[in-house]
Amino acid sequence: MADLIFSKRALRPLFCFFQKRGQAFFICFFLLLSSFVFAEGDPYKVAIRGVGDPTLRNVLELNSQLFGMQSHPPASAMSLRLRADGDIPQFMEVLHSYGYYSARVSFRIFEDEDPTYVIVDVEPGPVYTFSQVKISAPKHLSEEQQERIEIILNDTVSFKKLGFEMEKPALASQILDGEQKIIDQLIHSGYLFARVTKRLVVVDQTTKHVEVFFEVDPGRLIYFGEIEIEGLYKVSEEWIRQKVTMKTGTVYNPELVLETRRNLETTGLFVTIEIVNNEAASPEGYLPITIRLVEGKTHSISAGISYSTDESFGLAAGWENRNLRGLGETLSINGSANDIVQEASILYRKPDFRRQREDLVWQLQHRSEFLKSYDDRSTSLSATIERRLNRHLYYSWGLKLEALHTFQDGQQADYVLFSVPLRLKWTRSNNKYAPSHGYLLDLRFTPYTDLTESNHTFTVQRATGIYIFPIIGRDRLVGVAKVGLGFIAGPSTRRIPPSIRFYEGSYNGLRGYTYQTVSPLDGDGDPIGGRSLVLYSLETRLKLTNKFSFIPFFDAGNTYKAALPPIGAELLKSYGFGVSYLTVMGPVRIDLAIPCEPRKGLDKRFEVYFSLGATF
Repeated sequence: MADLIFSKRALRPLFCFFQKRGQAFFICFFLLLSSFVFAEGDPYKVAIRGVGDPTLRNVLELNSQLFGMQSHPPASAMSLRLRADGDIPQFMEVLHSYGYYSARVSFRIFEDEDPTYVIVDVEPGPVYTFSQVKISAPKHLSEEQQERIEIILNDTVSFKKLGFEMEKPALASQILDGEQKIIDQLIHSGYLFARVTKRLVVVDQTTKHVEVFFEVDPGRLIYFGEIEIEGLYKVSEEWIRQKVTMKTGTVYNPELVLETRRNLETTGLFVTIEIVNNEAASPEGYLPITIRLVEGKTHSISAGISYSTDESFGLAAGWENRNLRGLGETLSINGSANDIVQEASILYRKPDFRRQREDLVWQLQHRSEFLKSYDDRSTSLSATIERRLNRHLYYSWGLKLEALHTFQDGQQADYVLFSVPLRLKWTRSNNKYAPSHGYLLDLRFTPYTDLTESNHTFTVQRATGIYIFPIIGRDRLVGVAKVGLGFIAGPSTRRIPPSIRFYEGSYNGLRGYTYQTVSPLDGDGDPIGGRSLVLYSLETRLKLTNKFSFIPFFDAGNTYKAALPPIGAELLKSYGFGVSYLTVMGPVRIDLAIPCEPRKGLDKRFEVYFSLGATF
């Protein structure tokens, strides 16, 4: 391969031409020269010595020309040396960002090796640690303003809250994160245009300590100005303003903006929600806010068909109006039927019944069930108050009157039940449809009184806990553990209506066993229902692609005659696997479940389940 040699005399005309013709020619000339300089030559290998931390080593490699351009070797040994020289400043910058402020970097090239071998020698030296962080306001602010800013920051932004830990490595990422946290805190205190005007990092080579100084200009204190709502057509503006937590004249807080957005989203009435401030703040600091809304359709008709091995084919249909009287009230009529269950219901929901995030729900329902364990027809009327305290905590209580006609073991019975259903639900997850970590605690307590001649009382208590945790990576392999407990306190099993007792064997409890047949059995081998239950489930979700997951699982549990599960009692077990595909409506999932101990005359060799929706 021929070498290109340029003398100073040969280059002088080019410099003169560049002065006359400008920068454009220089760029063209540089690109032409680069085609020779970066022409591919003999391959080489490269290695980093002296770095034990695999994370740091990986970051160094990502910031290295030697590694990044290894598939395009330079044309000559000199070009390879220039490439290595170019890596040293990048390596030093990375090492400083990890707290190695006295690091040294050098390289060695072994041209006699085949292929050429490059060794980058890194001497990280000691890790420098944080010793002090100071925040101050600019001197041009008044004494009163400086005092107010320092009070805000000192009261709310501690050394630890900023992400700095005394005597811990002085990472550059923590300094940048700390700077953002200072700005965020000032914004949450009403200083919307706050900024860090100066950041000073002082490295003490003697003590190996790092001191960080921030100078913060908060700008003006901003207040919510006039709040205008645009785009309403059928929805009442008065009702929408009740959901706006931003109030004119109060100090600006982005949390109130987010809360307003969430309140509007939960109505389900808008396809677009924008909260913007198109105008500048007034001289007094009042910032006008505009809420732009686009209403969606409020009427809908739904229909569907389903199939499972335990319920066979099923049909469902419904009609809904989500905005009665322009106040977001919902009226829905739904019906469904399969070989086992037929039901119809009318539901009316009034949002913000007495206060924000509190709904009143009326429901009239008729249901018929034809199971191996019993036949049941019921008609019920209920009124429930549902209250969401925040995004994670929910509770409800209500009153319910239910008329039951049951048939079990050749005997008929009629009941009129009055109950007070109570529920507390606490849930948190990082993703609604495919969480990689999170938890759920669902507690239900329902006291019943039978208003017929028997006139007895009993209570049904049920608790469900779910814990989701990552096993490999952030979401590559995820584990889901579930525990369920149930108790019925009161009279003997026979005096409790069959439909109230515990039966398992479904997608949500002990998969693989025939629907609602896991319970104590009578002399003929028919399920009679239990007064207590225990359920365990463990599954793992292996993410194959961004959409597809493979989900093996194992279930165990049973129901019992006693009011409390006996210690060491028998557990039925099942196993299987599922596949899940993530759609815009949530994950679509198909599961195959196999009972470990199929019961003769009750269970099949396997069950197949189809589901659509969130994990919890």
